[in-house]
Amino acid sequence: MLKILVIDEDRHYCDILSRHADLFEQHGPFRIEFSSTYGESLEIIDGFNPSVVILDVFALGKEGFELLSYCDWLNIPVIATTPEPSRELQNMALSSGASGYVPKGEDLHFIEFMFAAIDELTTGLGSGTAH
Repeated sequence: MLKILVIDEDRHYCDILSRHADLFEQHGPFRIEFSSTYGESLEIIDGFNPSVVILDVFALGKEGFELLSYCDWLNIPVIATTPEPSRELQNMALSSGASGYVPKGEDLHFIEFMFAAIDELTTGLGSGTAH
């Protein structure tokens, strides 16, 4: 079963991802967990063992990049995201260990793009990366 951890302080965005999760059901069974704090995220990563992490790099500030490094060390792919598209933050996240970057968006196009990135990263688990 695919396990997705979303780390984001924006509850509204988490609700949108959850509401549209049926878009991902065609790829098989999956489970989504949500976290908004550093400590909670560490606990979920260690206990839930996610297949992929979606991390808003703004949400936790410096601790977000620490989580990114921790996931990289555990070989858990991370899709970094930000509220506003930013080439600088994209490059920073990718150079810090993120496997991909998807700007945040609330419309269906952005949600589909996020799920496509998850699918690309988790197909064969480790067979490629989405940049």
